[in-house]
Amino acid sequence: MSTPALAVSRPWDRAHPAASLEQSTGPARWSYAASPGTFLLLAALHAGLAILFRAQPVLGVPHALATFGYGVLVAIRRPQAVLPVVAYLAGAELLWRMNQVPVSYESGKLFCIAILAVALVRGGRARTQSAVLLFGGALFLPAITATVANFGWTELARSSVSFHLTGPVLLAVGAAALASLPPVVDLNRVLAAFSIPVLGLGAFVLYSTATATEIRYTTESNFATSGGFGPNQVSLTLAFGAVALAILAVASARQVVRWLLILAALFLLSLSVFTFSRTGLYCAVAGFVVLALHLIVGRYRGLRLIGARALMTLLGTLLVFPQLDRTSGGNLSQRFAEANPASRIDLMRTDWHTFLANPLLGVGVGVSPLHRDDPNLVGVTAHTEYSRALAEHGLLGLLAMTLLFGSWVQRQLTARSLWQRAVTGALGGAAFVALAASAVRLALIPFFLILAFSTASRTTEPGA
Repeated sequence: MSTPALAVSRPWDRAHPAASLEQSTGPARWSYAASPGTFLLLAALHAGLAILFRAQPVLGVPHALATFGYGVLVAIRRPQAVLPVVAYLAGAELLWRMNQVPVSYESGKLFCIAILAVALVRGGRARTQSAVLLFGGALFLPAITATVANFGWTELARSSVSFHLTGPVLLAVGAAALASLPPVVDLNRVLAAFSIPVLGLGAFVLYSTATATEIRYTTESNFATSGGFGPNQVSLTLAFGAVALAILAVASARQVVRWLLILAALFLLSLSVFTFSRTGLYCAVAGFVVLALHLIVGRYRGLRLIGARALMTLLGTLLVFPQLDRTSGGNLSQRFAEANPASRIDLMRTDWHTFLANPLLGVGVGVSPLHRDDPNLVGVTAHTEYSRALAEHGLLGLLAMTLLFGSWVQRQLTARSLWQRAVTGALGGAAFVALAASAVRLALIPFFLILAFSTASRTTEPGA
């Protein structure tokens, strides 16, 4: 019997594995490397780091490089234990990006790719699934030739390839690594490592909003309530943090910890909504709904947890959202009432037309904005990864997406327990919605899919 890549506890069992770096035995408890108090303290520390990086961006460089260096060291010495480091990088990416820390804009994804590639080489075992996933990722690469043909060997070509391809490559390399590595790390530890910097980001966004000299509320995405950075990316990161905390809450057997995590998830989700970007809320709802639907058909304890989740939603609806709406002068409710995806649909339509005109290899990575058949959309970057892959990679892009995501669906269908399928569905549901609305702008999107791969494919039932 294969060793589980991530030990995923079933919360409705009377005794389920506790998280540990090396093993999962005994009753469930707060299953991270630190106590709940230390967990919150670390989150507060990251809020302080964000404030420090905003004041002196260069101070973020040692933090980024030290994290990367530690990840490489772990990948060399214990490749099966790299997931918490990769999770932390995915959660911390925006701390560097939003504060203009002088590292590569795509450093989060590039660091994750390098660490996972080292882990794959150092500790990976040859598996058909890994080869298929790597092949799927490689199918995105031929379109680079068309990019160079259009832009030449220029900075524009380099930045286009980096912006659009680091996400798919991270997904392919990460999923291949997790499919071949002998695993030992518990899911709770991984999600905790991801949540700490995201909670720090949330605290920083709250601080930035509270200390802003002027905030103008309209029905558009708001930079002032997003820590002075892109509302879409901030909203998305906070929402993914809320999904991670929701899964941790369900997995916790201690009621106090569970409620603490639920309140933390509500905190992040409220901040995500207050960016006035709708993408984060849609992704969080997708994750919550999939998780809830699986728990509803679970045993009685799962239903009790559904009650806790419903109460969190009720609190958010009755208390938090109205207060945020009053603060914005009613603009927030008007913003979310105008859920019109017309602009994204128009971009998808032009991508489809581009694909029909260039079906084999596409027009090249980052070139599709120049081929919009609507003059008003020329130069607008794609927001939907599915249509972008068709327009810029052609049939190879379609095949790549089919292999990568078909493998994810197959792993979910072959999950050995309802809890495995619930976690896989929640992680994948949030990520798939993000791909439809924000392409692969952040490392956390492919990271959630990588985590879903490992959760579904490598979890042994308790007592098996």
